[in-house]
Amino acid sequence: MSCAVVYGDSLFGAFVWDDEVQIVRNPTIRSLANIPSAFTQPFWAFAAGGESNHTNFYRPVQTVLYSIAYWWGALTPTSYHALSILLHAVACLFLYLVCIELGFSPGLSLLAAAMFAVHPIHTEAVAWIAGIADVACGAFFFGAFWAFLKSGDERKSIWIVLSSGLFLVSLLSKEMAITLPLILIVWMLRRGQFRKLIALWPFGVATLIY
Repeated sequence: MSCAVVYGDSLFGAFVWDDEVQIVRNPTIRSLANIPSAFTQPFWAFAAGGESNHTNFYRPVQTVLYSIAYWWGALTPTSYHALSILLHAVACLFLYLVCIELGFSPGLSLLAAAMFAVHPIHTEAVAWIAGIADVACGAFFFGAFWAFLKSGDERKSIWIVLSSGLFLVSLLSKEMAITLPLILIVWMLRRGQFRKLIALWPFGVATLIY
């Protein structure tokens, strides 16, 4: 609810700056059938050939999200803004669940998630359509962290696999997600789980795939 209240006015915003190129002039997002190609070429491949196809700017999830928003509302900015707000809300939900897993009370966890939801530092990422890579990365990043915590001290395989899968999607959203395994290693070392670090091998596989 707080996400809708704070960022609801962005639904009426127009395409600005990179939005004009990434969406309005991007023919690849105009059919869901093009989604597979988002994973086999750089993000800016639609703009020009040659050297631009060798860039390391690889964010296929961003292209997928644009395709979904186009399918939903064509070139109406509202659908893109709504998707960004939804992803930010998902990130806040996962943050709440992370806090619960960390042992905080439901009230304190809700407060933390609410503060995260409305913090002004997120304004650009949520309100600017081209910032959707950031909110998508955040949503899947927190989702991966939550699933890892759900695995418990036994590091149950099903939760580890789910966590590493969400981690991969987060990586495919934005490269900063690569920090998650480091955070998990520090978390396990602080809990004295040296011998269980091997449980993180699916994250290595996800990184190699990326």
